[in-house]
Amino acid sequence: MTKRSTVIVTVIISAITLLGCKSNSKIRTLCVEDSEWRDNDGPDSCSYFSKDEMCEMVIGKLNIRSRLHKGVLENGVFEGGMSSRWLEIEENTISYYTPNGEIADKGNCSCSEGILKIEWEKGDNLPEEANIYFNSEDFVELRYYDYPFSFSTFKYDTLKPKNNPTKIIGTIE
Repeated sequence: MTKRSTVIVTVIISAITLLGCKSNSKIRTLCVEDSEWRDNDGPDSCSYFSKDEMCEMVIGKLNIRSRLHKGVLENGVFEGGMSSRWLEIEENTISYYTPNGEIADKGNCSCSEGILKIEWEKGDNLPEEANIYFNSEDFVELRYYDYPFSFSTFKYDTLKPKNNPTKIIGTIE
């Protein structure tokens, strides 16, 4: 293949990719230059859905992939383990399930302007208020502040304030 042919093929592939992206997804824009919700406070794009749409879109089964705590092992970086738990979010109620399908906790919830507020029955290590953020049409982050967490002891430091950025990430069904 000649150099000219390679350039033409590259241009065609780039054009097809670009057209595919524009027709199949929303164009994401940068919302903030530095965000505590990104590793090393990097730039954060706008949520896939607007604040008005988020409350409606988060209703359903949220298959939790991980709970990420910032700065546990490396300063400024989110880390966490895999999860097989899930949340079932309805308009006014929420349930948190164990991997074997038992309800671990439940409560009442309300959502407005992209903020999910929850009154859990137990509330052990679960968010009381979370900002909803969609990375894509079905991949969501529940962003909230929690006690600092230690991977050495697998415990929260409840003697310190709830000021550690934490995210529950997963997919909505």
